[in-house]
Amino acid sequence: LALQTFDTIQKLLKPFTWIVPGVLMGGEKRKSEKARLRKGINILISTPGRLVDHIRSTECIHFRRTQWLIIDEADRILDLGFEKDVTVILNALNAERETRQNVLLSATLTEGVTRLADISLNDPIRISIADEIRKSLKPALQTEKEANSSSNRMDQENFAVPEKLKQYFMMVPSKLRLVTLAAFVLEKCKYEKQHKMIIFFSSCEQVEFHCELLVNVLSGELESEQPERSSVSSVQLQFLRLHGNMEQEERTEVFQEFLKSKTGILLCTDVAARGLDLPQVTWIVQYNAPASPAEYIHRIGRTARIGCHGNSLLVLAPSEAEYVSLLASHKINVSEIKMEKVLSSLMKDDRFRLHRPGSKVSYSVDLELLPLSLTS
Repeated sequence: LALQTFDTIQKLLKPFTWIVPGVLMGGEKRKSEKARLRKGINILISTPGRLVDHIRSTECIHFRRTQWLIIDEADRILDLGFEKDVTVILNALNAERETRQNVLLSATLTEGVTRLADISLNDPIRISIADEIRKSLKPALQTEKEANSSSNRMDQENFAVPEKLKQYFMMVPSKLRLVTLAAFVLEKCKYEKQHKMIIFFSSCEQVEFHCELLVNVLSGELESEQPERSSVSSVQLQFLRLHGNMEQEERTEVFQEFLKSKTGILLCTDVAARGLDLPQVTWIVQYNAPASPAEYIHRIGRTARIGCHGNSLLVLAPSEAEYVSLLASHKINVSEIKMEKVLSSLMKDDRFRLHRPGSKVSYSVDLELLPLSLTS
């Protein structure tokens, strides 16, 4: 996110050559970062830990002229345990200049944001983009809002969903999760128009396992009986993976590759759930249910951006059925897709049809791998 923010600011500042941006982040060489700081920077983008690193070890860094402090993804910063780092940063800034404008940004307002606001803001003003949109689109809602309790208002404000986003869920038994995921990817990225898809998993190990499996099973050329499908079947699926156990350099390469591609499937953890702007993503698949509705909102926020259309699918086990009601309690309504309909897409290729004795159809994939289930 720091890297993408820096790239965007660089583009915006092209006409203003006298404004110098800089970025500090893990995986970069501290020596080259110190050299950039010595030359002077007007706009500094940084991860919390890296900035604290330089505050403690780089003599040339100072904040005497700092006019703005912006903390993006404020709720997540505390969730990741950066509260002490934020305190160090605030103390360093306050020691050199107390008068400045502080801004906290978050797509969801959580207890963490409120706690961080108490630490970093003085008499803050709260601005809700969702409120402004509702006022312009549905003035009649204002009267209804006043009649509701403040807690209900908070729910409405916290979980605003893009208008052009279609949300779905699918109930899948554990032993059919993998084969259903493979069928869904095959249908959307092979037989329909070429989609760009992000699939979220709950751990780095799951990303690695599923990426290897899907590459082995789905990346090969599919043998279709019907000639009219040959042009679609010849489309090669591109799988990429992104998670926190990868080296920073590799993560950056994967991010840039997926950013520039028009199609493809990115398997990732929540490392890609916050703030990233990935153009043309048409499907978000959540293979594991997120820990909270707030995390659900952040994940689906990777599609239907800036007025574009998008879709999301939440895969649930039968034992997780109440999650749909939890989302509904926050005014997040999801429609059901039947598992059987998704699995029927496997019948479009010979390799995935049921083998009958005496049949002349040959099989080149060991489907015993597909029904495996992962426990998380």
